[in-house]
Amino acid sequence: MWVDVVNVGDGACTVFRNGQQTMVMDCGSLHERDGKLPGMLLRGTLGEVAPLPETIVVSHFDQDHWKGLESFAQKASKEPGKRIDLIYPRFPSVAKPVQAAYLAYQFLALTTPERSLFDLFKALEDKAAPVRNAGFAGRKFKALDTVWEILWPPKELPNSVSKVFTDAANRTAELAEQYPPLKRALDWAYESPWMLPDEDAGSVFARFEGDDEVFESRPALELDDLPKDTADESYDLFGDATTGPQIFIGNDFAGAPANIRNELISNRRRVQRLNNELSLVIRDENMQFLSFGDLQKWGLNQLLRQGGLKNASGKDQVYSVVLAPHHGTQAPGSTFIKYFPKTQLMIAQNGREHLKRLKWQKFLGGIVGKIESTAEIGTISFCLHCCPAQLPYSWARAWHFGY
Repeated sequence: MWVDVVNVGDGACTVFRNGQQTMVMDCGSLHERDGKLPGMLLRGTLGEVAPLPETIVVSHFDQDHWKGLESFAQKASKEPGKRIDLIYPRFPSVAKPVQAAYLAYQFLALTTPERSLFDLFKALEDKAAPVRNAGFAGRKFKALDTVWEILWPPKELPNSVSKVFTDAANRTAELAEQYPPLKRALDWAYESPWMLPDEDAGSVFARFEGDDEVFESRPALELDDLPKDTADESYDLFGDATTGPQIFIGNDFAGAPANIRNELISNRRRVQRLNNELSLVIRDENMQFLSFGDLQKWGLNQLLRQGGLKNASGKDQVYSVVLAPHHGTQAPGSTFIKYFPKTQLMIAQNGREHLKRLKWQKFLGGIVGKIESTAEIGTISFCLHCCPAQLPYSWARAWHFGY
């Protein structure tokens, strides 16, 4: 299986190919609001006349992870009847209002007509027959003759964490009553088709539900409640939520009452952070490749505490390639770093903004064998499960892992 981690700047785009089959995981860029440049770079990787991928995975709902896919789909040739599995995270029921709040803030920020992942679905629907598939921990799917396992997000959240999500959503609704543009956006979000049932009939997961022969079943994640009194950063759901590159460039809540403007900005950041905490974390059946999406510190710590990255027998696993959490800007807390699996190559998908906050250098030579950043060396290509004699040389840098 040949994999290209495409350099799209401050964003993400990973292409998997096995013969004539293709899977794309995320595609978009923070600074390319219309998605045209990452879409063009994706076409450059697949070929100008390449068909639509059979499988598309969107790790979470930030536009720098899906906007390029929409642009690519809009320019693709029509393939009526072709099934395309669109896989994305299923929010726990208590977190649905946070999803609506995030859609509302994204509605306000984006100047293009397309403002949510549903617009990607519509672009695919114009060309083929997409199927929505909502993933959560324990679900599996098959793509490129490989079974993939979803390790995160959890199906449900503990009570104290649920309260954090509920409080953020309730505060959004309160602020919306004081800021009419947000009220209109929130009303739009709740009426959005994306707030309808999580997935379509014939889900790609259905064939594996209850099938322990394909992937040994794992117990449901038992997540920590938040301690009532603690200064431990490992339990902080917000952390650096007020720092880092601003995905909502271009909307400073013009016209908002001065007494709530800062609170609108703070609430928007909290909603974005919680959206990231429910990113998809995925690995392949051979446990050589692992992607963290934009998972933040709380989710990362909880996943590690559960032993969710170990193999089915509960033993430590050495991964060949890991896509770093949140473009390399997130790392486990001091309590949980000892549970992070050893990694031969960690790839940080980033540009100039995220590169400034790369956090993994201190783990080199121990947990992590090597770190590469797309901001520094461009597109990174490698082969999973290949023999060296089978490898072509990529136009950026090539690696091989496998048997």
